[in-house]
Amino acid sequence: MLSASSLLVAAGAPGLIIPASPAGADQDRQEPINPENWPRQATTLSRDPAMEARIEALMARMTLEEKIGQLIQADISAVTPAEAAEYHLGSVLNGGGSAPGGDNRTTPDRWLALADAFWEASTDQSDG
Repeated sequence: MLSASSLLVAAGAPGLIIPASPAGADQDRQEPINPENWPRQATTLSRDPAMEARIEALMARMTLEEKIGQLIQADISAVTPAEAAEYHLGSVLNGGGSAPGGDNRTTPDRWLALADAFWEASTDQSDG
């Protein structure tokens, strides 16, 4: 789970202060976090202008709530298909000991039914 300071950093919160020196060193010296100081890394991927245009158009249509929802992955034991659609969740984890109805020995048909329920809820939401 991300800490509040990690979320603030990710959100670009101005003036967030962290210790600039390692533990045991001069703890009085603090510098603001500044992503401009982070190392740059060249990508090995080429950009497709048509794909970039599709991405920009999609992002422009999305609300802030939808964009935030896409960052979240819930476990199937903690979310219903309707909730996944309501909160615009980016994905649902179907592992880690969770199974349809909490039954780890359930049938493939029940897995398929649950997957279909998540799919149907997401497509119903996007149509309206």
